[in-house]
Amino acid sequence: MRHKYCVACSSIDELHDHHLVPRSVGGSNDEKNIITLCNPCHGKIHGITKEWNLTKLTKEALQHKKAKGERTGSIPYGFSVADDGIKLIKVEHEQSVIKVCKELKEQGLSLRKIAAKLAEQGFKNRVGSGFNPQSIKNILIANGA
Repeated sequence: MRHKYCVACSSIDELHDHHLVPRSVGGSNDEKNIITLCNPCHGKIHGITKEWNLTKLTKEALQHKKAKGERTGSIPYGFSVADDGIKLIKVEHEQSVIKVCKELKEQGLSLRKIAAKLAEQGFKNRVGSGFNPQSIKNILIANGA
């Protein structure tokens, strides 16, 4: 949160970030583009007169995207999204990591040891740092191992 209070009414309850220029039209997450609002004030800005529930709105938005055939959720490790915004395509470097993880798991290595082996072999995650046991677990689960 940019502030610890609603900039419209000074409430400190149920605070949300509000983008002055929406991200959907190119707005950034830069601090200059964000204000802090409480739930009722945020609802007023978006034209929702009754108190609104962010979780419910998010669920409705996901249902709407699914109905339109748009992709929802995170992109599994080993894949990226094709130009159509829906189909997944394999990322060869990440597929190599998945293969090594599966092989090392089959050898009986712990998640920590698999992470260490990946580091020894020079593999990096998507953000350029090393893998940790939880990320190895997530990769193996997402890829049926």
